[in-house]
Amino acid sequence: MGFVLFELKFVYRFLFLIWLVMATPEEVAYEKFLERVRRTVYVDELTPLATAPVISSAFNQFGTVKKVSFIPNYLGPKELPMGVLVEMENEEMTQAVISTVSQLPFMVAGMPRPVRACAAEPNMFVDKPKKPGRTVRFRWIKPNDPDFDKARRVKRLARKHSAENSFMLKVLIFFVFCFRLFVVSSCGIGSDWR
Repeated sequence: MGFVLFELKFVYRFLFLIWLVMATPEEVAYEKFLERVRRTVYVDELTPLATAPVISSAFNQFGTVKKVSFIPNYLGPKELPMGVLVEMENEEMTQAVISTVSQLPFMVAGMPRPVRACAAEPNMFVDKPKKPGRTVRFRWIKPNDPDFDKARRVKRLARKHSAENSFMLKVLIFFVFCFRLFVVSSCGIGSDWR
């Protein structure tokens, strides 16, 4: 059984090399990018105080970490939990991270952290190359165009979602402030508490 699997891996690599010879440079770059995506884990709900060396040392228990990149939160305050892309050395390590973090508490610096981990997707990367053969077309829509009403509805929906997101972040920050105020008043900490 093991010999057959070895033969299949050899055949797949041979076919991949043939494809590389026939492929365009854009296709090769995109295929390398997809290989990198398959080796990457997306970790969510990390504290904003986490740094790249801390995350790297925490994930080194599963295998070799090649790169740690933070996903910036453009829409909210910096106090919200953040997401991180952790690139491992191979796909087996990635699957080990995902299965372990989903079943057991994740330990960072000796403390369990409630994080979520899943396989990364290509749209999570900032440096994603253009997909070969894909072209983006756009055009200006005039008010007498039949698609003008659809575009106006999408624009209103985007504004509504932005307003709802802003409102929910303000509510979240207000509740965190009230909770901290409650803890301060119930614990008897003086006015020097921040």
